[in-house]
Amino acid sequence: MDDFGIAWEKAVFEKDRTILIFDEIQECPEARTALKFFQIDGRYDVVCTGSLLGVKGYGKEPRSVPVGYETVINMYPLDFEEFLWANHITDSMVELLKTCLQNESPVPEALHKRMKELFLQYTCVGGMPDVVNIFLESNRMDEVLKAQRNMRIVP
Repeated sequence: MDDFGIAWEKAVFEKDRTILIFDEIQECPEARTALKFFQIDGRYDVVCTGSLLGVKGYGKEPRSVPVGYETVINMYPLDFEEFLWANHITDSMVELLKTCLQNESPVPEALHKRMKELFLQYTCVGGMPDVVNIFLESNRMDEVLKAQRNMRIVP
């Protein structure tokens, strides 16, 4: 058993039923090189993540880039509208707000008050999905701050 309590000798890898996940792949450029061989082998699906890829890249570049064997998907934090959806603000309310802004007409007082409150929360919480979930589940800024501090960028 390893430090995480996983008994690797009991792990079962089944063709077409196993997904291998390489987290923080930027820490091991050689793992990126290996993606081509996983694709050619074809037995397992592979997903790689790297929260700092957009910031740090791979540091030292891999010996071989698996051109044509990887699909890169850039992901971004939630924008304010997505934050509203996460807070159960309906599309019709968002559309009403947009209409008022486009027509330069007053926003209904209750909606204006709620939007100001949510915008202030968004500026404090930010758009990182895990932090937003912590906020939604706990409604505690100390928990949000703890999660934000744990996300710091390490050079």
